[in-house]
Amino acid sequence: MKRIARYQHGFYYRQLTIDQQYDYRRAALAITRFEPEFYCVCPDRGQIHRMLLALRYDNPEMAYWDMENTQILSGMIRPAWYYQDADQAEKVVEELRARREGLIRELSGEGDLTRQELLEHIFHYLADNVIYAEDELLQQNLHPWIYDIRGILLNEKGVCLGLAMTICYFCQALGIPSIIVTGKAQAAGWYGNHGWNLVKTGGVWRHLDVTTALGLPHAEQMKYFLVKDEELPGRSWPGKLYPGTD
Repeated sequence: MKRIARYQHGFYYRQLTIDQQYDYRRAALAITRFEPEFYCVCPDRGQIHRMLLALRYDNPEMAYWDMENTQILSGMIRPAWYYQDADQAEKVVEELRARREGLIRELSGEGDLTRQELLEHIFHYLADNVIYAEDELLQQNLHPWIYDIRGILLNEKGVCLGLAMTICYFCQALGIPSIIVTGKAQAAGWYGNHGWNLVKTGGVWRHLDVTTALGLPHAEQMKYFLVKDEELPGRSWPGKLYPGTD
């Protein structure tokens, strides 16, 4: 059976129990095949939800899958979709891949950049061109694409989670380890939920936050590119879950 998206066992997969990892692998296969339902072994709804969230964060290309409306039944999961059939979903994935590949070619220039240098070009491109989806956020049920790579790559509009997923999507293509970090941040007198990235370059982990860099001059944007824990003031995140930047 044809698979719509590629999937990987990423950082969040490794945080799961053995039973959750089994269900993760089964869910990944079912969702890439656009299957209407599949069985799971975890009996607890909370554990299943955590498994599905791990799958979503590890695999941004599954943007055609509607996790929020996926049904968790007794021993069974029925995925929900943003598109009517597998053909439509596959077309969107092809558009996303083409957009990613096109931007990598465009931003590579002469092609002699290191992976870190290319990631910096991608970071600046997103910070210069993406618009924060404030209006759509007020009607988020009508615009679920603001939370995934569809909004960023196809509309150049989205919120922090969509931007963090997009960085992961590019990093997967570049072979750079990347993690979506969920925590809280303070900016302009506001303190609330926020998402950004940890990426591993040169053997060390560093933070990368495109959302906070949106619209800033490049020199100011660099304050949010590959920085250490202590260089992100006004932030909190589960430090025991994520790798440190020492």
